[in-house]
Amino acid sequence: MFLNANSEFVTKFSLLLFALVGLHGGSCGGEVEAAEEPQFETTLLEIGEAWSGTVQSLEYSFSLPASTSPWILQKAEQLCGCSQFAVWLEGEPWLLGEARFGPAQGKLTARVHWDIHESGLLRRSLVKVAMGTSEAECVTWELKVKGHLKSFFRIQSPEENPWQNLRLPWTAEQASERTLDFEIEGAEAFQILPADLSFPLSKADWRPQEPSHRKKLRLSLLPQQDPGRYQGTVSLKTDAGPSIQLPYQAEFVEDLEIFPSRELRFLGVEQLKTVTILSHDPVLTLGSITYQVEAKGPFQVQPREKDSRKAIFEVRCRPETKPGQYRDRLVFQIQVGGTMHSRSLELRALVKR
Repeated sequence: MFLNANSEFVTKFSLLLFALVGLHGGSCGGEVEAAEEPQFETTLLEIGEAWSGTVQSLEYSFSLPASTSPWILQKAEQLCGCSQFAVWLEGEPWLLGEARFGPAQGKLTARVHWDIHESGLLRRSLVKVAMGTSEAECVTWELKVKGHLKSFFRIQSPEENPWQNLRLPWTAEQASERTLDFEIEGAEAFQILPADLSFPLSKADWRPQEPSHRKKLRLSLLPQQDPGRYQGTVSLKTDAGPSIQLPYQAEFVEDLEIFPSRELRFLGVEQLKTVTILSHDPVLTLGSITYQVEAKGPFQVQPREKDSRKAIFEVRCRPETKPGQYRDRLVFQIQVGGTMHSRSLELRALVKR
């Protein structure tokens, strides 16, 4: 299958700034007369064609007219969920809530650094900015961008959604390696730059090493941390400008799992529930399994089935159980290879008349 290197992502506008403006401000309750308004030369920048995976630096120029009261930057609001930007007056940042008298001289700009992670025809509002002589008298603009974003890379994977639903066994002593292979085709010859990959990625190998239009990429996963679900993005920089972006989602499980992992709850004596024990060890198999209900209360346990990888037990309340609330603990002793493992579940029951 073919994956667009950027379409897997929720759109992200990461606007890297020379000075950070806060993303909140006063509301505009009135209007400023047109002759007295600050004026943007344009609120829509057309960037033409651009590659996804690159950063676009955008500048929106404006003028600040003379006024008897100081101008205040009232609002700097993100519109896409993750944008930030900076307003500059005469070579210095204009901070939220700061007062400035007009007319200001020199270059006045709202600067945006836009990290592109999508493709196709686009027209989007990035940020909302408001200026006024007071909170009751201000004017608001939406700064927008328009362009045709092209995918620089086409990625072929041997698996459908290779990073999804990836369950890997885990041990504290020995990691089980999993590799995933990709073929990457670029619009131009490119070279992948060395990168330090964080967990759960251990390394990335690609061939050929010299610049080319096509490369074979192999990523290795080494589950060397605690069991759990991990997700993120593999980002590999290239000398062509656009970066290669691959999302991942992997779940690392212990070599020995028990479902449910914490407790069983019962309402009445009619309910029947099961406990499943799984061995993910690539070599060792399940041996003997013993179990015990600590308080020897109304709970009854019996095995249903067992093989070298899986065992299932049935748990219920005895039919003659009297009304009341009950609490107990079920303890399993499980042999895997030559090692015994202990797992326990809390048992709770509410039996009504």
